[in-house]
Amino acid sequence: MTFDEWIHNTFEHPVTDYWIHWTDVYHGWDGPAATIVSYLTQTFENADTVLQPFSDGQVNQGLHYLISNLGSGYSYVLLDTTVPLAARLRCIGAMAALFDRCFARRCSSHLSHLDEPGRSPLNSICYMWWDVLPLHGLAHHKPDHPDGSELDHAILNVIRHTFEIEAVACQESGVIGVCEWSPYYDETGEMIEDFLIRNPGIRPELRAFALRFS
Repeated sequence: MTFDEWIHNTFEHPVTDYWIHWTDVYHGWDGPAATIVSYLTQTFENADTVLQPFSDGQVNQGLHYLISNLGSGYSYVLLDTTVPLAARLRCIGAMAALFDRCFARRCSSHLSHLDEPGRSPLNSICYMWWDVLPLHGLAHHKPDHPDGSELDHAILNVIRHTFEIEAVACQESGVIGVCEWSPYYDETGEMIEDFLIRNPGIRPELRAFALRFS
């Protein structure tokens, strides 16, 4: 599968109840792990251009499929030690570009945890990114994995970055990231505290939500 075919297979579909109909909509591809890591990285790093032709609903659907263990399961290639660690760390770091170049620009300024009406469909995967991504506390769950700690801290760095983006949807996603990772790393509480100190003017509802995990 070429990269263009990968993008077509992932995003060029009618929007449906994707979590039910994934097997009907998508054509699974068991490609080489290194190629999957490369294609994920390209998708994230160039999200502003490669995802531009698709609607928010299509992008939401496709990204859910890409990272979910109930979808493609491609996220697990980030654990594959046959792929150079540098390439896997770059792929994780590229998620920051996805937040910068796609979510920050295309998500609406609604709070998903309050189910505020009028949200962009894309807010869904932005909000749930760290919940859907099936990689939580690798050094804890997989203590024998040689790269667990480095992969963990690469993910934590991206979560930390979401708090630096001036977009409500991205900041709210960071709170969910802290929620998912707080059982494994105490520094997540400091991330929330720093975010609240640096952003005294955020919406009271977002502040209250963040304080739950400080």
